[in-house]
Amino acid sequence: MMRARSIENGVFSITVNRSGQERGQQFNGGSEIINNRGQILVKASQSEAIRIIDVDIKKSRNKKWNRYNDLFKDRRTDLYS
Repeated sequence: MMRARSIENGVFSITVNRSGQERGQQFNGGSEIINNRGQILVKASQSEAIRIIDVDIKKSRNKKWNRYNDLFKDRRTDLYS
């Protein structure tokens, strides 16, 4: 679902999940770093891990998908201003 949220908002997202077992509860791991277009840049395994990558935050500032779709220009401020 975070892939969809990243696409909808045009932002990078980082989702984290615990791994291993604690008090009988199993945690599956699989943390992810997702870019503003919904592509998974890094996905951790089910074991404990640290992942570090460089991201270009400037890409998140560009809300124009193509000449027809622009997240800022397509807003309907008349409905909520």
